[in-house]
Amino acid sequence: MPAEFAFTAQAREDIRDIFEFLLAENPRAADAVLTRFDVAVERLCDHPHIGPLAPETGSSSLRRLSIHPYVIYYSASDDLIRIMRILHAARSVDSTVFEAFFK
Repeated sequence: MPAEFAFTAQAREDIRDIFEFLLAENPRAADAVLTRFDVAVERLCDHPHIGPLAPETGSSSLRRLSIHPYVIYYSASDDLIRIMRILHAARSVDSTVFEAFFK
């Protein structure tokens, strides 16, 4: 049975920011990226551990899945995928980006 999924408030804000930015430049691209995110989350629900571990986050359990040019950072168990952040791949990522989750 596929895992359930949940987005953190920060991940929802990331999606909103990405969508609004793309919408101003190219509405088709904005819709397409949302579709790509939906497909990626469905894939994660079917295969929770498909993404490699993401030690740059400062966590030994967070994983990442690249959806060019974005990266989905998530935690996975057999029954829940928690989408933590969705960031542009060019962004520098370190533990400070995720520290609010580990306080």
